[in-house]
Amino acid sequence: MQNQQFDHGMRRSQLQKLLSAPEWQTFLALANKVKDRYRTGSKKGQSEFETLWKVAHSEGAVEGIEVLLQEIFSEASKLDQ
Repeated sequence: MQNQQFDHGMRRSQLQKLLSAPEWQTFLALANKVKDRYRTGSKKGQSEFETLWKVAHSEGAVEGIEVLLQEIFSEASKLDQ
């Protein structure tokens, strides 16, 4: 159990460093550009099924990016507690 607490502390420390690094803003900007590309990119397929698949894929990709960012921010908010 003590080893798990140490690992958790290390992850928090690494997360703090990540969020305070200049690269973090670059990562956020990149994530937003990728989300925008998925949202605004063409989803028209050669068939109705292909169009639906492309729409679902794009929505899933955007949701995945948003969930990842939410998890990072959630863990970061625990650092202040």
